[in-house]
Amino acid sequence: MLFAFGPYHGRYCAAHGGRAVWENVPDALAESLEENHIQALALGENDAWFLSEAPRSGNKGLYRLSDNFAASYPRVHEIAHSNEIIVWVALGPVGRYVVATNVQLYFSDKDMMRIEHGRECVTPLLSASFGFEGTWICVKDTGVAYWSGNLPPMLQSVLESKAVRNVQLSAVSPNHFFVEYVDGETVAMTPSSWRCHDIEGLVSVHDVRNDEVRVAEGQGLSQRIVFAFGHEGSTFFMSGAMGVEWHDLDESVMTHVQQEGLPQTFALGQYGACFWRRGGVTWLSSKTRTAYPEVWRVWRSQERIQWVSFGPQGYYIISTEANIYASRSRDLLRTYSDGHRIPLRCGSFGYGGSWVVVEDGGLIRSHGLSDTVLRIVTAGDVRNVQLSPTDPNDCYVEYMNGTTQWQLPWQLYDSVARIEHASGIRNRTTVSSDTTTEVQRLCPVPLGPEVNSISYQFATSWRDITLRRPTVRFVYRISAGTVESEDAAHKDYAARIGNEQRLWHATQRLCNLGDDGQYLQLCKDMRCSLCRIIDTNYRKEYSRTTGLFGLGIYTTTASSKADRYSLNAQASKYKAVLLNNVVLGRTFETNVAMNGITAPPAGFNSVCGIPTLDGDLKRPYDGDSTCVFDDAAIRPLYLVIYSVWP
Repeated sequence: MLFAFGPYHGRYCAAHGGRAVWENVPDALAESLEENHIQALALGENDAWFLSEAPRSGNKGLYRLSDNFAASYPRVHEIAHSNEIIVWVALGPVGRYVVATNVQLYFSDKDMMRIEHGRECVTPLLSASFGFEGTWICVKDTGVAYWSGNLPPMLQSVLESKAVRNVQLSAVSPNHFFVEYVDGETVAMTPSSWRCHDIEGLVSVHDVRNDEVRVAEGQGLSQRIVFAFGHEGSTFFMSGAMGVEWHDLDESVMTHVQQEGLPQTFALGQYGACFWRRGGVTWLSSKTRTAYPEVWRVWRSQERIQWVSFGPQGYYIISTEANIYASRSRDLLRTYSDGHRIPLRCGSFGYGGSWVVVEDGGLIRSHGLSDTVLRIVTAGDVRNVQLSPTDPNDCYVEYMNGTTQWQLPWQLYDSVARIEHASGIRNRTTVSSDTTTEVQRLCPVPLGPEVNSISYQFATSWRDITLRRPTVRFVYRISAGTVESEDAAHKDYAARIGNEQRLWHATQRLCNLGDDGQYLQLCKDMRCSLCRIIDTNYRKEYSRTTGLFGLGIYTTTASSKADRYSLNAQASKYKAVLLNNVVLGRTFETNVAMNGITAPPAGFNSVCGIPTLDGDLKRPYDGDSTCVFDDAAIRPLYLVIYSVWP
């Protein structure tokens, strides 16, 4: 969290994520606070102020300085226009300052500097502030503060209670201060008349979402893709079984990866912070010590860290073999009734204060996610999720069944697709921020033998004598798109199991895909089951658990039976059905329901329900129901559009 006292009574700023409160600040600063997410903030004399915007996609964050800044703080102005990246600034009276960059510390007062014993270098600082009547305070990267003059006993007690990250003193009163601990908790003493007197309200989370996983997919697969967004510009890292890609990594991080090999877990933080793990060996970049002191402390304690997530302003999640640590743990973490914290599969911090954690059982807890990211995160049983710190709509998600889904800047599209393809990863819906990147999945089939054969199968398999038989109007061949590994898996499954048949399947259509031979682009609505099947193939996890034969993918030989499940959400004179290649293998035939099963009986590959007068399926004219339990057993071949009779 950011807080700045002004040099005059009643002037202050407080900001967290995309929210900010302030009073009596210059108009230009107020305008910047309204428009931007803030990463660093300082108020000085003579209406001088400094503000650093949080990085966005394509840039590393911009500085904004008051027009008179150079006159009041010329050295700070000079540093701001150098090649160094300013992490934070403290502004004091008569041009006094402390500036922390990604390279070094700058002091106007040398007596504020400390030399670290044994390292013969300036002790890194997490923050500094100038206070009442010339007092000052600095916080070392160990979370311990040192100061000049006499601080009020209450403030001293606050500073000594636990490791500190940020301290801001008031230049107007010795009794007013703001303290943030390394764990994200805050303590503030400000005038009750200020709108920010409830500082905790800025960072408190009252709208945490809890999304239960729709279908638990088990934990049989280990994580196959390692992906990490950087916190500045277009930095990223990705590795899979057959390759690695990265861009704009810190030099020390790049050297370590090249020398020590590809990681099993990897995380990038602000200002060159990095965590790397391979087996039981872990590594933190030296810059992590200052940027994330609590992560550094846990790592040095010899606890075996499994994974780390780095957030803005020093926020973190650390998962070790024995514990879970997190900034703002009261919001991010839950506990069992016995007081032990619920383990996490993964967690990530995103843009503007957003975050997501996935508990061990699959429950997804999140705050501030965009609709785009929320749809992707809640689309399945999540193994790993990475949010972009620089764009609210970018993310990378891997699910428990080894599939992935992501939205990324177009610059990363080719790199990510190449790694996934080489690693045999099935991508559910490859979405790029570049809207011009599309894969044509439907190919109109002209009139001829192919259409005649499909129309004949549709007509002869219409068994419901109570309904007038529709007429096939359009047929589209479904291309494999970019998921070549899935086609290979289907062909391999067919070669091993055998007994391939062409069967019907119908589902919900939210768009007008296929109508009149004109609507050929798949919609992006995650609720449109028809488009999702065509785009990413069938997924057992999306199936209803209430089917007659449990959790599986259902087809039928009867077009009339499939018609009952062909549902339009928009007005249309047509309906849609899919003709699929289904590998049945050895089929278990039954006339009774087998609710709740997740696999066929031993020795069989599929289940087929045969309607009889004395069984659970009592509509003989309606046709059979066949259920397969392996995603590789079925592939959509054709989209068939047929007329709807009044």
